[in-house]
Amino acid sequence: MSIFRTLPPARCLELIHAWTDAPWPLTWDQAFAIAHALGWKQDPDDKCFYFSELADDEVDCGIGRLKGEPGGVEFPLTTLADRGCEAETGPQTRALFAQINEVLEAEYGTPVTEVGS
Repeated sequence: MSIFRTLPPARCLELIHAWTDAPWPLTWDQAFAIAHALGWKQDPDDKCFYFSELADDEVDCGIGRLKGEPGGVEFPLTTLADRGCEAETGPQTRALFAQINEVLEAEYGTPVTEVGS
């Protein structure tokens, strides 16, 4: 069984804000600079993939391409939980999400879902 880890809420918000507050659309140089500033280590085989502080031996962050330019980013806020460990990891994950959600709602307001737009 591997150890389940989460980032502290402040670090999660730092990651979220680094990317959401960026001046999209980004150039590749801007995207790489943000990843570097966050402390992510670049994969030597593909500069669009990174190792975060949660990574063990596989990349866990990536900058996606859209029409040849940076089109999005993916990064974890937790490590993957072992199958069948939801009873142990679920409360920790839900608590982390609630803390992050509270801050983001205070900053941006309650999310609105529009159906059929």
